Amino acid sequence: MGGPTWFGLIADCNPWTTDSAYHERTVLNPDPRWALYHQPSGIGPNAENVENLPPGYYENLAGDRDQDWVQVHVESQWGVSNAGQAVFRRTFHAPTHVKDMGVVVNPQRPVMVGMDFGRTPCAVIGQHDGYGRAIIMKEVVTEDMGLIQMIEEHLKPILTNWPYANKRIFIVGDPAGSQRSQLSEETNFDILKEQGFVAYPASTNAIEPRLLAVDRLFRQTLAGEPGIQISREGCPTLITALGNKYRYRRKRDGRMEDLPEKDHPWSDVVDALQYFCLGTSMNLTGRVLMRDRRYAVRTAAREPVSAAGWT
Repeated sequence: MGGPTWFGLIADCNPWTTDSAYHERTVLNPDPRWALYHQPSGIGPNAENVENLPPGYYENLAGDRDQDWVQVHVESQWGVSNAGQAVFRRTFHAPTHVKDMGVVVNPQRPVMVGMDFGRTPCAVIGQHDGYGRAIIMKEVVTEDMGLIQMIEEHLKPILTNWPYANKRIFIVGDPAGSQRSQLSEETNFDILKEQGFVAYPASTNAIEPRLLAVDRLFRQTLAGEPGIQISREGCPTLITALGNKYRYRRKRDGRMEDLPEKDHPWSDVVDALQYFCLGTSMNLTGRVLMRDRRYAVRTAAREPVSAAGWT
């Protein structure tokens, strides 16, 4: 009779933990042939099928269950792994924030690089579009090297080639990079300047404002699109970190640590994103654009007028 019009597998289950292989395969790096449908919370404004359920069904289901169980079976959130809890599990939603997009750099707007220093320096490269949305295009993740080596071997080869070549570029980094090394008088920001970069320290390196700056963009919607969008192809490490690897460590008594776990490369690449987001909160893109305009006006005012221009 000509064969089937469709073949495949339909399955359902409760939300899994964020370090499950299913999470990696269907949420963070989905197979393009598969589709995932995530049921909304049973007690949220978009709850489904409540008209066919007894009154208070989900509230009674929650009962005296612990909060982790309620989040999975009632609120339809991803479960907490035995290793820990993803820091951005309430705000980062891979199907929303991760995009299969080509890199398109707007020549009218500067490119911003968020950078974390140390012996494993990392960076994220992005830009703000005309609506103010943060577009994260590329990550730079290194292993056991200094800042100069990272710049010369990784960052510069990216930024001096298409599509970033000849674009206005500036860096926002960990303000601790302003401190002088014990071995030399140079700071990390001195090195960036010597390498030809305009660089600004972020407003703080306190963890709470950094997490808040990222959370704010994950929650934001601008012109009908998420306030931050991350390239799937350009940022695989960052996406995995946000999905399940950047997390609070679980203590022996079952409670979570207060600070995110320092675990390379996950924490380092997310730290770079945090400084990018702080740069967004500081409106560094707008300040750089304004500075460029003032410079252009001053330059135009100083240009001599040739007598040949008069009639």
